[in-house]
Amino acid sequence: GVNLWSFHLPFSRWLHPANIDCELDKQAMEILEKYTRIALEMGIKIVVIHPSSEPNEDSDRPALIDKAIKNLSYLSGICREKGAVLAVEDLPRTCLCNHSDDMLKILRAVPDLQMTFDTNHISQQSNPVFLQALLDGGMKGRIETIHISDYDGGNERHRLPFDGNNDWAEIARLLDELDFRGVAMYELSKPRDREEYVTIPQVVENYKKLCEVTGW
Repeated sequence: GVNLWSFHLPFSRWLHPANIDCELDKQAMEILEKYTRIALEMGIKIVVIHPSSEPNEDSDRPALIDKAIKNLSYLSGICREKGAVLAVEDLPRTCLCNHSDDMLKILRAVPDLQMTFDTNHISQQSNPVFLQALLDGGMKGRIETIHISDYDGGNERHRLPFDGNNDWAEIARLLDELDFRGVAMYELSKPRDREEYVTIPQVVENYKKLCEVTGW
């Protein structure tokens, strides 16, 4: 049979765990809890979640983080009861966890919460700087799964590795220091500036090259 590695909770402009509006928060959490429990019933051990939507004003950020911590703690507890983990994902632009400061605050506040590292999201730092901050912040063992793709550092692109500016050797070195032992899952999309789609043979060849560069 097939073992499902992880389940990504749905998300939208309002469907996330950081709504300051009480009614939206109630509606969102009902749906997020429902799908979390469905994933756990299927035997999935890693539930991936976005910490917020966007756009977000800097003045709202402390309240957004507080709300996210409360709700992520609740959902993480549900996962823990079933021997699974909730893994919060780094995000781009004005979302929560677009910088190591946000991620460290949330991970420290929720000790049983894990992280999903997306190599195509961080826009406020380079990926090596982000990972080094996690390492310096004592977060060894907290990255549960990773989403692999490349980008230009400014906005998410979901391109094949080496079609962007990620330093894959340094990313791999830091992931090793952070005791990451999970799956490197490709998460790709069709480039908006190109007509052709990425093919499975291209992914296979790309992964071989990635393994050569990273030592995976």
